[in-house]
Amino acid sequence: MALTRINNQALLGATGTVLQTKFVRTSNAFDTTITNANEYADVTGLSLSITPISTTSNILLQYHLDQFTNSDADSGYNYNSRILRTVSSTDTAIQATQGNRIGGLSGGWLNFNNASWSAMTVGSSFLDSPSTTSAITYKVQITSTYTSGGNTLYVNRIANQDDDNSNFMRGVSFIQAMEIAG
Repeated sequence: MALTRINNQALLGATGTVLQTKFVRTSNAFDTTITNANEYADVTGLSLSITPISTTSNILLQYHLDQFTNSDADSGYNYNSRILRTVSSTDTAIQATQGNRIGGLSGGWLNFNNASWSAMTVGSSFLDSPSTTSAITYKVQITSTYTSGGNTLYVNRIANQDDDNSNFMRGVSFIQAMEIAG
């Protein structure tokens, strides 16, 4: 059923109706070096903007990071990801926190011999209630708390991957936002 306008006003539809969807994907390899614990970095190419129709709308966020790994995995490492929401220059981290633990939505721990040849896939879903009709930017961020001498994190490739080596695939990562009528 198509949404129509009555007297130039948007017809929002029933609660739970998807009002709009934004989607961004990238297969570009990304890397960043984390030197301080709890320092998050934006993943280049994984951000999008959406302007809600109503202040009662919720935004269903989903993201997927493929081949997420780091440069110092031989001794084991942990990594985390989250979403950063920006409205009118105000940033809000969308993450779970407990006590003094680092916040995040999804992450893990690798501890393999020569794990720099390994990678994990992480992702999460979150229902955000921004209570605004202003433009919102959502972006995926990553970090690692293992930062001895700096820790380079990679997305859409493994750490030991040559750019032109046919033995290794490249991943595809994405972020999606769906406005849901409240």
